[in-house]
Amino acid sequence: MEYTCINVTRVDSVTVVRFTESHILNEMYIQRCGRELLCLVDVERTHQVLLSFEGVKFLSSIILSKLLTLNKKIKAQQGQLVLCDMDPEVEDLFSLTNLSRLFDIRDTQTEALATFS
Repeated sequence: MEYTCINVTRVDSVTVVRFTESHILNEMYIQRCGRELLCLVDVERTHQVLLSFEGVKFLSSIILSKLLTLNKKIKAQQGQLVLCDMDPEVEDLFSLTNLSRLFDIRDTQTEALATFS
């Protein structure tokens, strides 16, 4: 599958995903990101996902619903979603919306990879 909003690599059984933009604000881009993220689960059958926010400086709250849907789908298939590499501003958005309690958020990719069994 060809992706335009995300870069996808594999580390053992874990799918590592990074956004291609540093400012995730445009609604059309966010909708495309949502479709691509769900494609990982629905089409490629990926259930161990590390979502890195490395390089992301700004994030619209609109993307949060896409991430909630992704998390729900992965958990429904006994999978795991771990977020990492967040700038303080991005991490603040998750804290302010209380989503930091719903997501497994780690400081670094190394730390995040260690959580997968």
